[in-house]
Amino acid sequence: SSTARFQDAMVGDPLGVWRLADALGNQTRGYDIVLLDCPPTLGRLNVAALLAADLVLIPTQCNYLGLESLGQYLAELRQAKARRGGPQARVMGILPTFYDRRTNASRGAHRVLCADFGDLVAKPIPKATAVERAAEDGLTLWEACQTSPATLRYGRLAEWLYTTGLGR
Repeated sequence: SSTARFQDAMVGDPLGVWRLADALGNQTRGYDIVLLDCPPTLGRLNVAALLAADLVLIPTQCNYLGLESLGQYLAELRQAKARRGGPQARVMGILPTFYDRRTNASRGAHRVLCADFGDLVAKPIPKATAVERAAEDGLTLWEACQTSPATLRYGRLAEWLYTTGLGR
């Protein structure tokens, strides 16, 4: 994939993580929003995206491992901020995903997120097999399942991102 090739190219380059920020620097003028959707890892691509970002929306699964990963991601964000030297990326929100209100684990993780991050926690995206099927089929949610509660919630999230001032 192009993501894997980009990460491979950065490995041998000590300044590789800065290349994305440099490339985006002048190219983003004239756009309301530039959204970098990164894989759920702490690889070089995510570090590069953190260095290039002004705002960060962090999706996290509503389970114990999701909470642990969020802690690691926030530590990486702090390190990226220290390396950046200029304006620093700000966490604009935590997005709980794969939320299943029927399970204690999911409800408990959501409670922890709300207790720790308060107003930064967005309304959770419900767990839906339609989301998994869309990914398996290489389709967007809107192509695969327009009426799924998860798709509708992602649509509202996009509207929120635009109306919070990101689109102005």
